[in-house]
Amino acid sequence: MEITPVEYLFKLNRLDAVKFMSIRNYTNANGETSNYTLIAAFQYQKAVEKDIVRLQRVKYEGVKELARLEMLNALIKNQSDETRSVQSQAQLDAYVALGQNSRIHLSTKTIMVYAFLRAKKVLVPGTYKQVNKALKTKFKEQIAKELRLSTRNFRQFKLAQISASALNGERLDITI
Repeated sequence: MEITPVEYLFKLNRLDAVKFMSIRNYTNANGETSNYTLIAAFQYQKAVEKDIVRLQRVKYEGVKELARLEMLNALIKNQSDETRSVQSQAQLDAYVALGQNSRIHLSTKTIMVYAFLRAKKVLVPGTYKQVNKALKTKFKEQIAKELRLSTRNFRQFKLAQISASALNGERLDITI
């Protein structure tokens, strides 16, 4: 079914209707083309609460424990307007929600689709810069993977770059 981007956003943001979605052949800024399976009807705050519990249930030693504590403290701190980090507040201020699953970036006027990543299949690998990560950063990534932290699986996609999608199994070709 062919639809316009506006019709796509309308369908996507109907909370009672959309649960699962896919985005096919999406190419990111690094040239990677992938197919995504996503969950649209989600509540980020519930993911935060679950991740806090997961992080509270484990203990590590040394630098890995420091990484866990930083992750836990950041999740707790960023729930409150009074204690939110400057970076977290800047992210909140940069967007205005159009619905639960879409938002607009205020400075670029780019409409973004926002959803929880369920699965990803890379079709064409991208080119990524080699990054030298600190040990604590590597431990944070390891902890997030070990504990399957949900907050690390939220993704956003530029609406203008989505040409093929499916919402609850209905195939949609987005045309401009």
